[in-house]
Amino acid sequence: MTDAVSNTKPEQRHTPVLDTRVFFISIIALAVASGLMVLAPEASANWAQTAMRWVTHRFGWLYLLTGILPLAFAGWLAFGRFGHVKLGQEDEEPEYSTTSWVAMMFTASMGASLIAWGFAEPIFYLETPPLGIEPHSSEAFEWAHMYPLFHWGVVPWAIYCLPAIPIAFALFVRRTPSLKISDSCGAAIPEFGSAVSRTVKIGRASCRERV
Repeated sequence: MTDAVSNTKPEQRHTPVLDTRVFFISIIALAVASGLMVLAPEASANWAQTAMRWVTHRFGWLYLLTGILPLAFAGWLAFGRFGHVKLGQEDEEPEYSTTSWVAMMFTASMGASLIAWGFAEPIFYLETPPLGIEPHSSEAFEWAHMYPLFHWGVVPWAIYCLPAIPIAFALFVRRTPSLKISDSCGAAIPEFGSAVSRTVKIGRASCRERV
Protein backbone atom coordinates (compact mmCIF):
# COMPACT_ATOMS: atom_id res chain seq x y z
CA MET A 1 0.00 0.00 0.00
CA THR A 2 1.52 3.26 -1.03
CA ASP A 3 2.01 6.27 1.16
CA ALA A 4 -1.04 8.46 0.63
CA VAL A 5 0.54 11.47 2.26
CA SER A 6 3.71 11.42 0.18
CA ASN A 7 1.68 10.96 -3.01
CA THR A 8 -0.43 14.03 -2.33
CA LYS A 9 0.13 16.71 -4.93
CA PRO A 10 1.62 20.00 -3.73
CA GLU A 11 -1.50 21.93 -4.72
CA GLN A 12 -3.58 19.54 -2.58
CA ARG A 13 -1.64 20.34 0.58
CA HIS A 14 -3.26 22.93 2.79
CA THR A 15 -1.73 25.43 5.15
CA PRO A 16 -2.93 24.77 8.72
CA VAL A 17 -5.77 27.10 9.69
CA LEU A 18 -6.94 27.75 13.23
CA ASP A 19 -10.53 26.59 13.76
CA THR A 20 -11.71 29.32 16.11
CA ARG A 21 -14.83 27.46 17.22
CA VAL A 22 -12.85 24.39 18.26
CA PHE A 23 -10.12 26.50 19.84
CA PHE A 24 -12.31 28.77 21.97
CA ILE A 25 -14.77 26.07 23.07
CA SER A 26 -11.85 23.87 24.16
CA ILE A 27 -10.08 26.75 25.90
CA ILE A 28 -13.23 27.76 27.80
CA ALA A 29 -13.93 24.18 28.89
CA LEU A 30 -10.33 23.72 30.05
CA ALA A 31 -10.27 27.09 31.81
CA VAL A 32 -13.46 26.33 33.74
CA ALA A 33 -12.29 22.84 34.77
CA SER A 34 -8.76 23.97 35.63
CA GLY A 35 -10.03 27.03 37.51
CA LEU A 36 -12.29 24.91 39.71
CA MET A 37 -9.45 22.51 40.51
CA VAL A 38 -7.04 25.33 41.33
CA LEU A 39 -9.45 27.41 43.41
CA ALA A 40 -11.13 24.52 45.21
CA PRO A 41 -8.91 21.43 44.94
CA GLU A 42 -10.51 19.43 47.77
CA ALA A 43 -14.05 20.18 46.69
CA SER A 44 -13.17 19.38 43.07
CA ALA A 45 -11.57 16.07 44.11
CA ASN A 46 -14.61 15.11 46.18
CA TRP A 47 -16.95 16.08 43.36
CA ALA A 48 -14.93 14.05 40.84
CA GLN A 49 -14.86 10.99 43.11
CA THR A 50 -18.59 11.28 43.79
CA ALA A 51 -19.30 11.61 40.08
CA MET A 52 -17.06 8.64 39.33
CA ARG A 53 -18.83 6.45 41.90
CA TRP A 54 -22.24 7.54 40.60
CA VAL A 55 -21.34 6.83 36.98
CA THR A 56 -19.78 3.43 37.69
CA HIS A 57 -22.69 2.42 39.93
CA ARG A 58 -25.43 3.60 37.59
CA PHE A 59 -23.81 3.00 34.21
CA GLY A 60 -21.41 0.12 34.78
CA TRP A 61 -23.49 -1.89 32.33
CA LEU A 62 -22.93 0.78 29.70
CA TYR A 63 -19.18 0.62 30.24
CA LEU A 64 -19.24 -3.13 29.60
CA LEU A 65 -21.52 -2.66 26.62
CA THR A 66 -19.10 -0.17 25.03
CA GLY A 67 -16.51 -2.94 25.16
CA ILE A 68 -18.75 -5.60 23.62
CA LEU A 69 -20.26 -3.43 20.86
CA PRO A 70 -16.92 -2.73 19.11
CA LEU A 71 -16.31 -6.49 18.99
CA ALA A 72 -19.71 -7.07 17.40
CA PHE A 73 -19.13 -4.16 15.02
CA ALA A 74 -15.70 -5.47 13.99
CA GLY A 75 -17.17 -8.92 13.32
CA TRP A 76 -20.02 -7.43 11.29
CA LEU A 77 -17.59 -5.28 9.35
CA ALA A 78 -15.20 -8.15 8.62
CA PHE A 79 -17.78 -10.77 7.66
CA GLY A 80 -20.58 -8.54 6.37
CA ARG A 81 -21.11 -6.80 3.07
CA PHE A 82 -18.29 -4.33 3.73
CA GLY A 83 -15.70 -7.01 4.35
CA HIS A 84 -14.52 -6.85 0.73
CA VAL A 85 -13.81 -3.10 0.80
CA LYS A 86 -10.16 -2.53 -0.01
CA LEU A 87 -8.27 0.00 2.09
CA GLY A 88 -6.46 1.38 -0.92
CA GLN A 89 -6.89 2.03 -4.61
CA GLU A 90 -8.32 -0.69 -6.81
CA ASP A 91 -5.08 -1.22 -8.73
CA GLU A 92 -2.79 -1.25 -5.69
CA GLU A 93 -1.08 -4.34 -4.34
CA PRO A 94 -0.53 -4.85 -0.59
CA GLU A 95 2.74 -3.32 0.51
CA TYR A 96 3.28 -5.96 3.22
CA SER A 97 2.30 -9.58 3.62
CA THR A 98 -0.39 -10.71 6.07
CA THR A 99 2.28 -12.06 8.41
CA SER A 100 4.07 -8.72 8.41
CA TRP A 101 0.83 -6.86 9.11
CA VAL A 102 0.03 -9.13 12.06
CA ALA A 103 3.55 -8.69 13.43
CA MET A 104 3.37 -4.90 13.12
CA MET A 105 -0.05 -4.72 14.76
CA PHE A 106 1.13 -6.90 17.63
CA THR A 107 4.31 -4.97 18.27
CA ALA A 108 2.62 -1.57 17.92
CA SER A 109 -0.27 -2.26 20.27
CA MET A 110 0.43 -5.21 22.54
CA GLY A 111 4.16 -4.57 22.67
CA ALA A 112 3.82 -1.00 23.88
CA SER A 113 1.07 -1.91 26.33
CA LEU A 114 3.02 -4.81 27.81
CA ILE A 115 6.07 -2.61 28.36
CA ALA A 116 3.94 0.01 30.12
CA TRP A 117 1.54 -2.24 32.02
CA GLY A 118 3.19 -5.65 32.12
CA PHE A 119 4.36 -5.21 35.71
CA ALA A 120 2.36 -2.14 36.79
CA GLU A 121 -1.13 -3.57 36.30
CA PRO A 122 -0.78 -6.54 38.70
CA ILE A 123 0.65 -4.19 41.33
CA PHE A 124 -2.24 -1.79 40.79
CA TYR A 125 -4.82 -4.52 41.36
CA LEU A 126 -2.86 -5.86 44.32
CA GLU A 127 -3.16 -2.48 46.03
CA THR A 128 -6.69 -1.69 44.79
CA PRO A 129 -8.37 -5.05 44.12
CA PRO A 130 -11.92 -5.19 42.73
CA LEU A 131 -15.08 -6.62 44.31
CA GLY A 132 -14.26 -5.33 47.78
CA ILE A 133 -11.30 -7.67 48.27
CA GLU A 134 -8.86 -6.72 51.02
CA PRO A 135 -5.69 -5.13 49.56
CA HIS A 136 -2.48 -7.17 49.78
CA SER A 137 -4.39 -10.29 50.83
CA SER A 138 -3.89 -13.75 49.32
CA GLU A 139 -7.08 -13.31 47.32
CA ALA A 140 -5.81 -9.94 46.09
CA PHE A 141 -2.63 -11.65 44.84
CA GLU A 142 -4.72 -14.13 42.87
CA TRP A 143 -6.94 -11.43 41.38
CA ALA A 144 -3.94 -9.25 40.56
CA HIS A 145 -2.82 -11.89 38.06
CA MET A 146 -6.25 -12.94 36.80
CA TYR A 147 -8.09 -9.64 36.45
CA PRO A 148 -5.69 -8.08 33.88
CA LEU A 149 -6.51 -10.94 31.49
CA PHE A 150 -9.78 -9.16 30.75
CA HIS A 151 -7.71 -6.42 29.13
CA TRP A 152 -5.67 -8.63 26.80
CA GLY A 153 -8.32 -10.46 24.82
CA VAL A 154 -10.11 -9.75 21.54
CA VAL A 155 -12.16 -6.86 22.99
CA PRO A 156 -9.24 -4.39 23.15
CA TRP A 157 -8.30 -5.30 19.58
CA ALA A 158 -11.84 -4.54 18.47
CA ILE A 159 -11.69 -1.18 20.29
CA TYR A 160 -8.44 -0.40 18.46
CA CYS A 161 -10.29 -1.02 15.19
CA LEU A 162 -12.72 1.85 15.81
CA PRO A 163 -10.18 4.63 15.16
CA ALA A 164 -7.96 2.54 12.89
CA ILE A 165 -10.62 1.86 10.25
CA PRO A 166 -11.70 5.48 9.56
CA ILE A 167 -8.04 6.59 9.60
CA ALA A 168 -7.07 3.91 7.07
CA PHE A 169 -10.14 4.57 4.93
CA ALA A 170 -9.57 8.33 4.87
CA LEU A 171 -5.82 8.03 4.28
CA PHE A 172 -5.69 5.32 1.64
CA VAL A 173 -9.12 5.52 -0.02
CA ARG A 174 -10.21 9.15 0.33
CA ARG A 175 -6.56 10.27 0.13
CA THR A 176 -6.96 12.69 3.03
CA PRO A 177 -3.43 13.90 3.91
CA SER A 178 -3.97 13.62 7.67
CA LEU A 179 -3.72 11.04 10.42
CA LYS A 180 -6.00 12.91 12.82
CA ILE A 181 -8.99 10.88 13.93
CA SER A 182 -11.16 14.00 13.64
CA ASP A 183 -10.20 14.54 10.00
CA SER A 184 -10.61 10.83 9.30
CA CYS A 185 -14.14 10.79 10.70
CA GLY A 186 -14.98 13.84 8.63
CA ALA A 187 -13.66 12.18 5.47
CA ALA A 188 -15.40 8.87 6.19
CA ILE A 189 -18.75 10.62 6.78
CA PRO A 190 -18.68 13.51 4.32
CA GLU A 191 -22.36 14.36 4.87
CA PHE A 192 -21.61 15.35 8.47
CA GLY A 193 -17.88 15.80 8.10
CA SER A 194 -17.50 19.29 9.52
CA ALA A 195 -19.71 18.73 12.57
CA VAL A 196 -18.24 15.32 13.36
CA SER A 197 -14.68 16.59 12.96
CA ARG A 198 -15.24 19.57 15.27
CA THR A 199 -16.99 17.44 17.90
CA VAL A 200 -14.14 14.92 17.98
CA LYS A 201 -11.54 17.69 18.16
CA ILE A 202 -13.25 19.43 21.06
CA GLY A 203 -13.78 16.21 23.00
CA ARG A 204 -10.24 15.03 22.41
CA ALA A 205 -8.69 18.36 23.38
CA SER A 206 -10.75 18.73 26.54
CA CYS A 207 -10.43 15.14 27.78
CA ARG A 208 -6.76 14.83 26.94
CA GLU A 209 -5.75 17.99 28.78
CA ARG A 210 -7.84 17.18 31.83
CA VAL A 211 -6.15 13.79 32.15
